[in-house]
Amino acid sequence: MQPTPKTPDLASYRNIFWLLYALEQKWSGAKVHKRIHCRSFWDTVDMFKSPSEFLNWEIIAEKLFPEVEASKISFLKRKSIAHFEYCSANNIRMITPGDAEYPTTTDCQTAGPLCFSIAGPTLKTEPLKLGIIGTRKPTIAGVKAAFYLGKKLTGDGAEVFSGGAYGCDIAALRGSLDCRITPNRSSIVFPSGLAVLRPKGLMRSFQHLKAAGGRWISPFFYDHEPRRYDYLYRNQFLARLIDRLYVIEAPAKSGSMSTATACAARNVPIKVWSPKGIIPSGNASLLQDYGAKGFRLNLNKTQPEN
Repeated sequence: MQPTPKTPDLASYRNIFWLLYALEQKWSGAKVHKRIHCRSFWDTVDMFKSPSEFLNWEIIAEKLFPEVEASKISFLKRKSIAHFEYCSANNIRMITPGDAEYPTTTDCQTAGPLCFSIAGPTLKTEPLKLGIIGTRKPTIAGVKAAFYLGKKLTGDGAEVFSGGAYGCDIAALRGSLDCRITPNRSSIVFPSGLAVLRPKGLMRSFQHLKAAGGRWISPFFYDHEPRRYDYLYRNQFLARLIDRLYVIEAPAKSGSMSTATACAARNVPIKVWSPKGIIPSGNASLLQDYGAKGFRLNLNKTQPEN
């Protein structure tokens, strides 16, 4: 007879979330595929006799991380508590697997982050969440296209998601704000912690979005400074949050392409801006090799053309 599986009491398991989260941020190494994700948490449930053991840091350390020095465990504990206190003081929600705001896709449930933070309105399944991304060095036409598309999609009732980088990303968010819908539910997914938003030069735009009702989202510690490989991790996380991706301009080797390929792997529909004339190499590759569909924009009327 098969044993009855345990039903996790998530409220009792917060400590192990924070400890695993701390390990992920500090000692997982540079390779994204080595990061600890939520499957690692569920695989540990049977190691403990009762939920009360999850409230004891020493038992967690002894059973899960015997090779980690006690001083490091103590540091991780302090780091986790500092993250919790910062989020509590700044009205930031910490979302973990099992929470209502955690994405319900199978991919995210098995390989998503252990925890991510949201400042702003509740993340719901409706309305559509549409990502708009592109190069940091777009053409003038590319900036206009991102701006008008962000404005158009927001006006249609969708939520615009972006990485908040220079170029196409921030142009799309500024277009969303220009729609002047209140509240604006657009979101920025950062490669940094929410206490150290990056890039610094766009802080005013970030603040405007937040004040208009938008969200700040981060899968990192509150004070985490982005490293090179964190951008790839952020891009993969962004791909797990959206229902459709719009690519404005993307070189063949770029962060935009990493987001687009992550979407393709998850069967997230991709639409690529295809103006008349020469298009960027990444756009062409997505159309030819990844089954993306092209679209055009009438930049005078802000109306997408199929």
